[in-house]
Amino acid sequence: MYSRILVPLDGSDLSENVLPFAITLGQALECPIALLRIPENVPLYASGDFEVIPAAYTALSDEERKAECEEYLEGLAGTIREKGLEVSTVVRIGMPGHEIVEEAAVSDNTVVAMASHGRSGISRWVMGSVADEVLRNSTSPLLLVRPQESGEVAAGTPVNRIIVPVDGSALAEQVFPHVADLAKAFNTKVDLVRVTASASEYYRQSAVYSTGGTTAEYIPPYEEFSEAADSEAQTYLGEAQTRMESLGVSPVEGHLVHGQPAVVVADLAQADSGSMVVIATHGRSGIGRWVLGNVADSVARHSGCPVLLVRAQEETQKS
Repeated sequence: MYSRILVPLDGSDLSENVLPFAITLGQALECPIALLRIPENVPLYASGDFEVIPAAYTALSDEERKAECEEYLEGLAGTIREKGLEVSTVVRIGMPGHEIVEEAAVSDNTVVAMASHGRSGISRWVMGSVADEVLRNSTSPLLLVRPQESGEVAAGTPVNRIIVPVDGSALAEQVFPHVADLAKAFNTKVDLVRVTASASEYYRQSAVYSTGGTTAEYIPPYEEFSEAADSEAQTYLGEAQTRMESLGVSPVEGHLVHGQPAVVVADLAQADSGSMVVIATHGRSGIGRWVLGNVADSVARHSGCPVLLVRAQEETQKS
C-alpha cells in the first residue's frame, strides 16, 4: 500500500523520535524512506525573556542554509542505510506544513511519519500545528509518534498489536485495507474496538441534548439504552471481524467497551507498549456514537504509541 515513508524533521532531538518507528515500518514493508528538512525562515533563539536572531545565521543565503540541512540529513541517512534501507534526502524552502503536503504529493502512496511535537518558539516548527495542517490538506496517511526522551536511532520499535477503533460507520472501515497490509507486514493481531457510552457519559450527553428546546425529548433509562446499543455493537463487531478476516488478517478480535472513546482507546494502547492505533479521521456523531476525528486527535496527543491517521473520504451523495 505504501511506496515511500516521508519523514519531516525540524533538526531537534524530539522530532527524531519518529525515526526508530519509521525504520521499523520501512523494514516491515520493505519501503524506502525519504528524510525531509525545511530550514526555518526566521530562526529565533531564546535569550532570557527575549527571542534573538543570531547574526551569523541571518547572514546565510538560502543555498547555505540548504547545504546545512543536507549535511544534517545525510548524517541521519547514513545510520539508517546501515540497517539495509533505501534512504533519500529532500530539502525544501518554505512553510513547513505546505512543503510537507507538496512533497507528499510528489509520489503516490506516500505515508507521512512525524513526531507530534518538535522545537518550540515563534520561528520553530510547532509540530502539533504542522501535523494538523498536513492532515487537513493532504490525502496521505499521517503516522504520528509522541516524542519520548531523546535516544539514539537504534533498534526499531516492535509492533505486536494493531488497535482499530470503529464506530459502526463505513467511514471508519476505510482504514481496513491499511490495517490488513500492516498486520501482514508485522505478522501481528488486530483488535477492533467499539465503544458505547458508560452510564455517566450517557446521562451527560443526554443532558446536553435535552437542553435548549421548548420540549425535551424522551431519554430512556441507561439500562434500556445500553441493552440496545450493546446488542447492535456486538452484531456490528462480528460483521466487521468477518470483513477484516476476508482481507487475509488473522487473528482478529472484537472488543466492546463502555466509556469515552478517546480515553478507552488511549488506555488500551498504553497497556501494551507494542501497540499501534490505526484510525479514520471522520465518522458518525450522535448520542450513541462518536466523532472519529476528535478521538483520533485525542489518541494521537495522549497515547504513547504510534497512531496512523487515515483521512476518510465522504461518500458521494446520491441525488
